[in-house]
Amino acid sequence: MIPGSPKVASEEKDGTAREALLAAQENRPLLSVTRAARLLGKSTDTIYRWLNGGRLSARKVGGRWLIYRDSVEAQWSAEVVQAQHDEAGQQRRGGLPARGESPRRG
Repeated sequence: MIPGSPKVASEEKDGTAREALLAAQENRPLLSVTRAARLLGKSTDTIYRWLNGGRLSARKVGGRWLIYRDSVEAQWSAEVVQAQHDEAGQQRRGGLPARGESPRRG
């Protein structure tokens, strides 16, 4: 923090300056848990489970998870590929399940 710079001090309070500094140092954009959840269409609880399980790359700064955007993009791509694979499998098996039948989950 630069002495006498109240704007920087207020930004650092909410973590914005810290996020920007980390992203600049690593040259990898960072996302909050909430933003990652929105991009992936998942709940924040799911994102926290994935972080604890190592499914997403992130770092913890001041007790707050910051997720690498490229990790979120890779997860999104993997889900798209899986969805396409599942859709192709449904077509080979004759389309949608019969009424009253549960869809197969892989």
